[in-house]
Amino acid sequence: MRCAETRGSLQAIAQSFSSYNRPAEPRLKEVLERVFEKFGDIDSVAALGTYLKEIQQVDERFTGRAIKNISDAVKVRSMDFDIPDEWMEVPDVFLAKDYETKKAMISELRVPITSNMVLQEINRYADSEFRYAGSSDEAAIDALVRDMERRHEAQRRFQDGRG
Repeated sequence: MRCAETRGSLQAIAQSFSSYNRPAEPRLKEVLERVFEKFGDIDSVAALGTYLKEIQQVDERFTGRAIKNISDAVKVRSMDFDIPDEWMEVPDVFLAKDYETKKAMISELRVPITSNMVLQEINRYADSEFRYAGSSDEAAIDALVRDMERRHEAQRRFQDGRG
């Protein structure tokens, strides 16, 4: 039963990540289309790097820190697995094994990193950054407009007091 539950959870997670095959933000969609035109499928380090650079050219706030965060997210996805309970409950199954055997056993559990996984994480992160930047810019504009309105009202009151 537990294996069926785990498979179901993994399928739900995979389906959730597949929603990031394409970006949601319009400006990011445009960037992706330009890179698709140049490379076709984005399935190489060069294509992924070009995509990241194009994103940075559209939004200068997309820096090396963003790329590090994307890289970290990819590594976490690759290593997101549960160690079987038996490995810890029965020492001979895992704990008593030599380092190379343990490493091989853990390696079998990890998910290989693919270009599609990297692309999904780029889209997920960049979509979030673009949304945040848009709302942040809008909030800054609203604050400036309020400030200008206050300034205008102060000027009007000042003029009324002198006249």
